[in-house]
Amino acid sequence: MRSLFVLCFVLILFIACGTNDIQKEAKPRYNHVMLTVSDAGASAAFYEEAFGMELYKHLTEMVVLNEDAENDSLRINLFLMRMPGHRFIYEFAESPQAADSTLRSPHYQHVGIEVDDIDASIERAVAAGAEFAVPKRHLKVSDMEAKTVFFYGLDGEMIELMQMIEGDF
Repeated sequence: MRSLFVLCFVLILFIACGTNDIQKEAKPRYNHVMLTVSDAGASAAFYEEAFGMELYKHLTEMVVLNEDAENDSLRINLFLMRMPGHRFIYEFAESPQAADSTLRSPHYQHVGIEVDDIDASIERAVAAGAEFAVPKRHLKVSDMEAKTVFFYGLDGEMIELMQMIEGDF
C-alpha cells in the first residue's frame, strides 16, 4: 500500500510539474526516492532478487563542502539501485532507526528532483509555499558532486532538489 502511495505521489508530481512554462525552462526530472532501511545490503539484494533492480552504486562516504569552515566527512552506507534501462534511482540508506516500528513513516524519506538551476528552483519552491527542512548544501560523494536542498511540502512530505555539478546520481 505504501509503495502504491509513493507511486501515486510521484505520478501526480510529474503531471503537475509538466504543465508549467517556468518548469519547462528548468527541465526538472525525477531522480530518486530514498528509503531508510536497517540493512542496506540486504535490502539491495532483496530488491534485486524480487524485482530485478540492479546495483548502480554503493557509496560509503559523503563530504559536505562548507564555504566558511572545514569540510565535514560523513560515513554512510547507501546502495543506489535502478531498473534495467531506467535512470530513476531507489536509494537505500542504512539507519538503525529503520528497525523502530514506532516511528511515523520511517522508511519513505524523500523524493529527489534534479534541476538545472538550484537557486532559481529554491525561489520557485519558496514562492509556492515550500518550507526549508535542510538548507542548501554542496556535497561530494564518490565521483558525484551536487548542490542539494530539502523542503517540506504542504503536507509535510520531504522533497529534495539537487543540481548535479559532476558525475551522475
